[in-house]
Formats: sequence, structure tokens, C-alpha cells
Amino acid sequence: MDTFFALTLTLSSFFFYFRIQPDSEQFTFCNGVVLHRNQCQQSFGEWLGAIVEFSRALHSMELDLSAFACLCALTLVNGKW
Repeated sequence: MDTFFALTLTLSSFFFYFRIQPDSEQFTFCNGVVLHRNQCQQSFGEWLGAIVEFSRALHSMELDLSAFACLCALTLVNGKW
């Protein structure tokens, strides 16, 4: 069951990374909640910088929705977390 939770967290992270715009001051979560960067800093702490950098990396690859879906599917198939 731990693998299921790890994969769920990974996929949720991918969706969050794909959804945010790295240069924006606001982050939109999957439930529609929009928070300012400062509000996220309180929750994510030092991880926020890594989250934004990973988001930049995803956006720099210019993945379309189909390619992003394939990336998520490969994550599920691999399942080694």
C-alpha cells in the first residue's frame, strides 16, 4: 500500500508542477485554491525553491498535455519509489 501512496503523491506533485507558472507570484492547486507565493512559503518552506525549479524544467521542455500524460503513465508503470 505504501507504493500506492508514493505514486499518488508523485502524480499530484507532477500535476502541481505542470499547473504552476514559475514566474508567477500565485500558485493554483487542483482544488482551485489560489495562494500567493508567500503563503506557499509558509507551508512548503525550503522546498518551494525546488518545486519552482522543477516546474521551470518541465515548462522548458514545452510538454503538451499528451506528452505530460505519457510522463505520468511512465511514472505509474515504473512504480519504483
